Amino acid sequence: MELMKRYPDRYFHIAFPDPEYGIKASRPSKKPNKVKQKNGRVSNVKHVLYKHKDWDDKPADSKFGNEIFRVSQNQCIWGANYFDWCVGKPFKTPRRNEYEEFIKNNPNGWIIWDKVNGDSDQSDCELLKTSFNFGTVIIKFMWAGMRQGSISDGGTMEGNKKLNEKRFHPCHKPVRIYDLIFSFLESKGFIPKQTIVLETNLGAGSIALSCYNNNIDLVACDIESEYVDISKERLNIHQMQQSLF
Repeated sequence: MELMKRYPDRYFHIAFPDPEYGIKASRPSKKPNKVKQKNGRVSNVKHVLYKHKDWDDKPADSKFGNEIFRVSQNQCIWGANYFDWCVGKPFKTPRRNEYEEFIKNNPNGWIIWDKVNGDSDQSDCELLKTSFNFGTVIIKFMWAGMRQGSISDGGTMEGNKKLNEKRFHPCHKPVRIYDLIFSFLESKGFIPKQTIVLETNLGAGSIALSCYNNNIDLVACDIESEYVDISKERLNIHQMQQSLF
């Protein structure tokens, strides 16, 4: 909120926030250390132990929403279904067998990120509500613990685990999903040259790496300074790696 106060109306081409959903994701539960794979093999898994914090105890409120709409020409809002200021009456994220019904009821402007996580008890997808005019689409990218999508095919697991993206945040989104979304929006003509994006909930900074990949300017912040530091370090390393090639 302090950041947005600095900017005039409609300054940003796209606001791309990932606001707090109010589902207590900042107080993650302890996950099992062993996972049974489809082939029956049991593997040991080392999970990142995140500190319990209170930033996700309540969903982002209408004051936040009003500022997002004020400072931006267009919006792409993660988890819009959790916010009354976005959808009127909040609703649960659809399961995979409910996608068809969701698209029927919401035919325009939504992106469904299908996490390709099989029969997991976790959410099958996350919803991104945009202000753009296109038919609602499904973008697949596997994101289920150690099972992550490959660069060539997001619906297929990456065979080389060394290429998996390291997680730094309990709500960590992969760089690749942002790359896929930006590519889709660009193909539709929604990302003009010299686009400036706003992200008010930077988290682990995946959007920053993707903006760098796609030559998009980004203004971002996070309420937790440690995540800003992590994002800066990730971006610096990414920029150095890219310069080598």
